Amino acid sequence: MAKAKKKGPGFLAWMPFILGILVTPLALRAASIVAITGSDGLTALFPWAQAIGASALHLPSDIATSTSQLLMYLQFPIYGLIMVKLRERGFVVGFGAIALLHVLGMIAAIMLAHMSNPSLRFY
Repeated sequence: MAKAKKKGPGFLAWMPFILGILVTPLALRAASIVAITGSDGLTALFPWAQAIGASALHLPSDIATSTSQLLMYLQFPIYGLIMVKLRERGFVVGFGAIALLHVLGMIAAIMLAHMSNPSLRFY
């Protein structure tokens, strides 16, 4: 009797990554609308892009801008890849890891924004 081949992860296993790619243009469109409210809305939607663009990091402006733009395009596909990687541990663990990563990005962006403003410094 022949051994059955063990199948690798199928199409459905990669669905979070595919959804991350599909959501990115919608999130970028939402960012153009949320930008009207100021930087707080963008921090909630794209925290890591806001953190990299903070002037407290003293990155050259062209590097900060291009890296920030790149992170806006890669954020949701990266979240999808993390979900794919954590699929054996369950949806709740994967979603919790993404939520924690997003909240940590928001905290970093807010702290860097405060460090950039001399009147708001807390150190």
